[in-house]
Amino acid sequence: ADGRGEVKRKPLEAGEEGSDPQPSASSDGPSQKRRRLEPVEKVSVEKVSMSQALSKAFRELDPLRDLLASVLSGWTPPKIVVIGDESAGKSTILEMLAMLPVFPRWKRFCTRLAIHLRLRRDWASQATLSVYKVDGPGDGQQVGDPMKVPQENGWRWVREQMHKLAEDLAVTATRVVKDHILVLEVRRPDVPSIDLVDLPGLTTFPEDKAAEVQAVLKRQLDDDVKTGGHSMYLAVVPASGDVRPATNGAMKFIQDNRLTGKTFGVFSKCDQCSDPDSLQALVTGNNTKDGETPVSLGAVPLDKGWAATMLKPPDGEEFQVHNFERILRQQSADAAWFSGDKNYAQMVQNGKAGMKALVEHLESEYSLYMSTTWKPGAMKQILNKLDEKEFDLNMLGVIPEESEKDKLAKQEVERRFGPQSPVKDLYERFYEEELRN
Repeated sequence: ADGRGEVKRKPLEAGEEGSDPQPSASSDGPSQKRRRLEPVEKVSVEKVSMSQALSKAFRELDPLRDLLASVLSGWTPPKIVVIGDESAGKSTILEMLAMLPVFPRWKRFCTRLAIHLRLRRDWASQATLSVYKVDGPGDGQQVGDPMKVPQENGWRWVREQMHKLAEDLAVTATRVVKDHILVLEVRRPDVPSIDLVDLPGLTTFPEDKAAEVQAVLKRQLDDDVKTGGHSMYLAVVPASGDVRPATNGAMKFIQDNRLTGKTFGVFSKCDQCSDPDSLQALVTGNNTKDGETPVSLGAVPLDKGWAATMLKPPDGEEFQVHNFERILRQQSADAAWFSGDKNYAQMVQNGKAGMKALVEHLESEYSLYMSTTWKPGAMKQILNKLDEKEFDLNMLGVIPEESEKDKLAKQEVERRFGPQSPVKDLYERFYEEELRN
């Protein structure tokens, strides 16, 4: 990254570092003939990257590695839970938020069980994939040992593990794996600590599958309630064709479970929209040019609002191998597509177009969560560390002998906690005035 926050990537060639090997031979894999990629267009990462936006507080502590690890230890990060119908584009939205190609992706492929991506800020960069058997809220019991997976094309490992689970459990192609979850933990020095949850898509047929999906989603809601109700929900609605959120399965689920106050709506696949004027009305809440109201178009009001995304992947088999380049191109194309179409000018002006709008909303919610759950404990540890360093600094050049340092340290402890300590007086007054009375 240069000084302006813009990313410049060197083109990758076959065999260069960054192109991880395939997990196994597969007939549906990309061709091994890889052509050289053109340089990636410059992208304003600061405006659209979730990791950049949500890491502001952590960056101040990055130089103090031990302290950063300490203030993050034991803290439960919030979850971003994505809900939508089958093939609505949920996994693509999550992939673009994480900027990591780890969610399953393939034509006509549907997520068949809950996938938890746990981003953790750490100086050791690695990714591990684990399987858990769950009977209720929470992680449940781990099955087997975690496996290391490459970040460049981790989605292949996730997809194969999903298929393996379905085969081992004799789950047919028309059903979902409802009593297991996949947990992909990615530790990197450039991400915030947060969980992204990809759930199976809602459907109405076959009925058995529809009931299983509902059970998986309800378990996620129960887990949220059990852990304090801090999850952020994204409802993904495809904008393709004649879009009407009021008839969408995901919106029905959101309304039935009273989640409209905690949900941010996202229109996906906007490049397939047949009526830009109506879509713009649904996003902004304004009437169309013909005077149609959003309500007449099937709008569903959400307290957190709506945003529109495009995210069409670039063409070319090479992008099945060079996944980071693919993500950067999708990121760039998403912003450019809305800016270049005058039909969406109002959405752009109102800050409701592209991944930028979604990231800004998540940044606000994440900051609020940190202020109430992370900041008090973190500040206490930071101030304690500051006191220790100030004490060490006072020792420098004053008492060269270790024995004298120990003596002075004992005196300081006596001053703070001994018989003449103000702390002792405080406890005595509390006992006399409060407890005895």
